Amino acid sequence: MSNFSVSSFAMASNLSADSVYLTTKAAHERLTSVATGDEQSQADKNLVTKWYSVRREMDRMIENRGKRYAGCNFDNYECRNDSQSKVVAALKDYAIHSKDHIASGKNVLLIGSKGAGKDHLIMALAKSVFMQTGTPAHWCNGVELHEKLRAESMKNHRFHQEEAECQIFWVSDPLPPTGVLSEFQQAQMFRIIDARYSHQRPTWLTLNVADGSEAESRMGSQTVDRLRQDALILFCNWPSYREAQA
Repeated sequence: MSNFSVSSFAMASNLSADSVYLTTKAAHERLTSVATGDEQSQADKNLVTKWYSVRREMDRMIENRGKRYAGCNFDNYECRNDSQSKVVAALKDYAIHSKDHIASGKNVLLIGSKGAGKDHLIMALAKSVFMQTGTPAHWCNGVELHEKLRAESMKNHRFHQEEAECQIFWVSDPLPPTGVLSEFQQAQMFRIIDARYSHQRPTWLTLNVADGSEAESRMGSQTVDRLRQDALILFCNWPSYREAQA
């Protein structure tokens, strides 16, 4: 049996004892170190097989997000002030309780100016939640999402099944660099978010806006209203990391 590794994942120090990763790791160790009864052996094999299946899906997401974000985790996010430390702590807490948050459809909204490292933090969250629950995130950026929705509309596809039905939907920058979403874009976003809201499926967004009012005016009040109900909303209002590096 192949090695049970986490490769690009940083080992989360705050995983609960019943996390999917630790439970499956124990099953893998039993299969490779000692003889077990047929019933236990089959249960362990099922656990390990499922892990590798969902792990491939998670690895595809990380690959799609790009090389720059592949190594992002909470440990290598540089906190330069208390606000950043508090945001990291809140996301870690979400991850450790993510089984309940996924079941209840608790959204995560990171709001703030460009360059604050919001996507680094969401990638770190995605990895930690995966280690805890075995639930991979489905990622896309806003530009590609709106292009896909437009193409589907032209083909008379009336509903966006993948975006509406994936367990965790992560969208980076669903808003244009300036201005508001068009009426068509607002309508399509609302359809996706409303479907996810109705079925209690978490949506994670990074938004380059100053506050909720700006998000409403640019995305649509009905969509934002559903996104923020019982959500974890974190304001990343610190200077751009990229500007500081430059």
